[in-house]
Amino acid sequence: MSRPRMIRIDRTAALAALVALSALVTVSPEAAAQPAKPADAKADKPADAKADKPADAKADKPADAKADKPADAKADKPADAKADKPADAKAEETAAEAEKPKATGIDEARRRMEAGQSQFAKGEYGKAVVEFEAAYEALPNVAFLFNAAYAAEKAGDRQRAIAQYDKYLVGDPTTPEAPRIKETIAQLQRELTEKASEPTPEGGETAKPADETALNEIRSLVLVESEPLGAPIEIYERIVPTAPEFKPGKANDGWRKVVSNAQTPKYLPLKVGRYHVVIDAFQDYKRSETAINLAPGQVYIFKANLSQGEFLGYLRVKSNVEGAKIFLDDPKRKTAPWARTPQGGPVNDGKHGIVVTSPGYKPFEKKDIEVRHGQQTEVTAELERVNHGYLVLDGNVDIPEVMIDETAQAAYERSAKTPYRLKLAAGKHTLVLDADDRKTLTMDVDVPRGQDLPVSAVLNPSYPRGKAIGLGVVGALAGAGGGVLYWRYRATKGTEVDPDIQNLFQYGSYAAWGLSGVLVGLSVFYSIYDPLPDSELTLKKARDYGEEDELDGSRPTEKTSFRGFVTPLVGANTLGLGAVGVF
Repeated sequence: MSRPRMIRIDRTAALAALVALSALVTVSPEAAAQPAKPADAKADKPADAKADKPADAKADKPADAKADKPADAKADKPADAKADKPADAKAEETAAEAEKPKATGIDEARRRMEAGQSQFAKGEYGKAVVEFEAAYEALPNVAFLFNAAYAAEKAGDRQRAIAQYDKYLVGDPTTPEAPRIKETIAQLQRELTEKASEPTPEGGETAKPADETALNEIRSLVLVESEPLGAPIEIYERIVPTAPEFKPGKANDGWRKVVSNAQTPKYLPLKVGRYHVVIDAFQDYKRSETAINLAPGQVYIFKANLSQGEFLGYLRVKSNVEGAKIFLDDPKRKTAPWARTPQGGPVNDGKHGIVVTSPGYKPFEKKDIEVRHGQQTEVTAELERVNHGYLVLDGNVDIPEVMIDETAQAAYERSAKTPYRLKLAAGKHTLVLDADDRKTLTMDVDVPRGQDLPVSAVLNPSYPRGKAIGLGVVGALAGAGGGVLYWRYRATKGTEVDPDIQNLFQYGSYAAWGLSGVLVGLSVFYSIYDPLPDSELTLKKARDYGEEDELDGSRPTEKTSFRGFVTPLVGANTLGLGAVGVF
């Protein structure tokens, strides 16, 4: 608390005091020492709070890789990067982090495969090569190598195409297409000896969309699983478009076996077409089979429930919000989430319903989603933010009076362990904060939809006005005393009263009036003069519900400083000047 320190001047210096006071009236407010402005809420944040964080920590992160970011993606962040954060805040952060979806290699590979297929379809073959190679890095499988090789071939990058075709044959030496691929490699090598490789530009006006024949050459990745694992797999491909459906135990003309002597789980690179997947009788389980149609450049997951003797369907849910909870066939959300976006899993054949939720968003619900065995169904949930938000207040002192649009709210207590959050309709509101001996703060705030708006209030002390009142009262009394002395002077004038006494009455009245004028002037001055800064409100960046403040956990405080000024001292036994220092 500020403490004034006063230096009293003896009554014998009264005359000098009056002269000094007269001079003080002419001093402008700017001449008084001004206090330093309270620091912003970020002022106490150490400059090197994040100094240990690698500068290139995000250098390798793809622009759209957020969806596949592992839940422990921050594990390598220096332990002291947020050393000032309270322990309970860290615990909440850890719990929130644990609930985030853990991306798998197949999720990233799927995303890269789809992006590559999209670039290939537009004729952006060079970009397609990059995506297919990134898919291989995420999940090493020869399907991605073939696609990268074929895209490089279409781009005119012969050397790169040869390298990827070679890797493909090493990874899948028994592929029925090995002779054709080897012939392609030989042709590309002959072209390399004839002329230098001249890749086609990767974009712009020269790119031409791929035709259907080229698109059908793109391989898809098929994952066949079973429960339990280790079941024998056979896959047949229809090579004659008019051939009838595959019939177990029949000749099945127009079909050929493309996979045999394999076991679940098995990743298979397959081209566009119709296939028949067979999981033979296994241990005490009966035979399961299903027909599938493959489109180019996709990742498929087929899972057989051997106890039921049938293939399950696969439901995958995407959303514009990463980590949204997915409730399957649970419209009232009474059980734990089935998964989190973007994610999916095997489900029984038939119709299903989903509810997708995330804090700050309206629930998304979709019914009658048809899922067929052995096939993948994908649903995109577009979540919309709710029509309200929260104002999260932090302050440097307790604030007993909190007003929103002229409506009183609960008092803010700085010592409270839970954040002060006010649920408000999204849009602009007028916030008024007031506390004893503090300057009232009034400011408009714009609350976002479905988000927290953190605000930091610094209520600075109000300048005391008791001095102005006291000086005014004393000035008035001095003026009245001057009037009495002047009346006595007029009453004794022309009488036998000692002339020295008459002069005392006369000049005493003048002095009293002069002092009255000085004191009244000071009273007016101190009723206007205010050396202290106004209260401040800092608006921080809006954040999603549950997120930690990006600051280091520091709270708003006043910056103490020395302020000094001169004040008159008038009392029963005191008359003079005081030097006041406030720390």
